[in-house]
Amino acid sequence: MKNIVKVLSIAILGATLASCADKPEFTTAPFVSLYRTSATVNEKAGGTVYNVPVKVYHAKEAVSVAYTLSGTAVNGVDYTIADQSGVLNFPVGTDSLAIPINITGQPGTFTGDRSLRITLSSSTGGAEINPVKNFNITIKDLDHPLSALFGSYSISTYNVDNFDDEDNPIYAYLTWTMNMSEYKGDPTRVWMDNLTYFSIYYHNYTGDTPVYGIVSSDKKTITIPLPQTTTGNLSAWGLGKATMYGHAGIDGNYISDPFEVVFTLGEDGTWSTKQSFGISEETIVDAYSVFTYNCVNYADAGANYPLVFKKK
Repeated sequence: MKNIVKVLSIAILGATLASCADKPEFTTAPFVSLYRTSATVNEKAGGTVYNVPVKVYHAKEAVSVAYTLSGTAVNGVDYTIADQSGVLNFPVGTDSLAIPINITGQPGTFTGDRSLRITLSSSTGGAEINPVKNFNITIKDLDHPLSALFGSYSISTYNVDNFDDEDNPIYAYLTWTMNMSEYKGDPTRVWMDNLTYFSIYYHNYTGDTPVYGIVSSDKKTITIPLPQTTTGNLSAWGLGKATMYGHAGIDGNYISDPFEVVFTLGEDGTWSTKQSFGISEETIVDAYSVFTYNCVNYADAGANYPLVFKKK
């Protein structure tokens, strides 16, 4: 019996040694990669040097990496680069270098945001380019003609806060926060988010409801063309896209025909309108529903309250 155990032990040891002899050796091939993928840099007179980091991994010899520049930003106008060769050279033992780019933009001139893409195009020394080969820089334009309007506003209007125990609407003069931001691609427009209040009754509503407004050349009126479908939705009630419509006021209906809401700037910095509007959904726009009570700004209610907002 002992001899059998001894033979089995020798056999197992032999098999183990054989498996160790067959174990593959893992080697890591050299490669080159950008360390990050994107950045946003504000335009600045005199420029801001932004270093785009490039890394070489597991290199056993010197490596050269070629790169190209593209995008809407113009070399010599929106940025400058001291090394025009378009090549980074990594000596043996060096694994990290950077492409320094002097970001200027065009301060004082509205151009819109400019883009600059750095692409690693080829390499030597047996190093492949992987996994990140593109780096995108956004040069943020600080000269938008409507930038003074961007920000948060305190907004107030006559609305319905909730229902009483008899399911009667409780009207109140409510206040909340509205945000105004840049409309990409059109310097005459602004985005206005949370312009319509969703009452406590619809506390489970999620999703922004931005609509755009057109700003007059003297910046004293903002016109919102309706109806407008927003990015919000009414899925909490089994409905579709949230759409802003004009409204006929208390005891009225949504207005499905084209409708303009015009806000006018007062001397005290307050914007106001006397036109009612609210959020609804296409299938119920002509129906008298709970949305009539809960998602409408009654700007010209019985007490003649205007809808007003002012920058915080």
